[in-house]
Amino acid sequence: MFQGVLGATVCVFCATHLMAPHSFQHGQKQKKMAQTLDKQAIYTCMTRIRSFCADNGLANPVLVAATKSQPTKTILLAHEAGVTDVGENYVQEAQEKAAQGAYAGLRLHFIGRFQSNKAREVARLFDVVHSLDKASSADKLDKACAQESKTMDVFIQVYLGTAREGRSGTTPEELGELVQHIRKLRHLNLVGLMCMPATDDPCPQESFRSVRQLGETLGLRQFSMGMSGDWQDALLAGATHIRLGTVLFGSRTK
Repeated sequence: MFQGVLGATVCVFCATHLMAPHSFQHGQKQKKMAQTLDKQAIYTCMTRIRSFCADNGLANPVLVAATKSQPTKTILLAHEAGVTDVGENYVQEAQEKAAQGAYAGLRLHFIGRFQSNKAREVARLFDVVHSLDKASSADKLDKACAQESKTMDVFIQVYLGTAREGRSGTTPEELGELVQHIRKLRHLNLVGLMCMPATDDPCPQESFRSVRQLGETLGLRQFSMGMSGDWQDALLAGATHIRLGTVLFGSRTK
């Protein structure tokens, strides 16, 4: 039994057959509005990036939508809004979403810490890897790509900072040797460098620029640099790929 607005008693039958359709329609309307708003927010962000590039005489970058912790429905909405590339940090999460059809028609980038024991899964599922930082990891991925009969585009992650503190990335001093090593591998296509500046970096644009200059001396032309908090600095420094999550989707919810 339910209480009516004026205090009258309304039976379950009436509540089910009279109130439910209105509630259902209202819920469907709210859901449709939320999806429209989500798509509009994503589209607005993409327009903002294009405008920034036009205002500064820059080529439009590859926008990699960072979808860690985002559900499949959000990825599908992003695709509808015009996103063509998405990035995931964790292999298992990507496998689960792939099984739900999240990445159909999208180019999938691995942007998390690369683990050699996941090389076969990465080779099978992803199109691009942004985070190679060791010769041994490159060898494992090359072997896995051979098993999958594919060639994969890869970036080398460069470490920026003075203290390692467990962070990933090869140092600028080690970079040249790693570049030479990867270029000898048959199933990896080295396209550029990836970096993340230190969280306390007072001038990330200069850090990004130094990585671009380092890459150019080695004949590399693609640079995966810039996230939600510093994408403008990255683009001004020469980024060709930016990895954005929060500015596209808002803060993550667990």
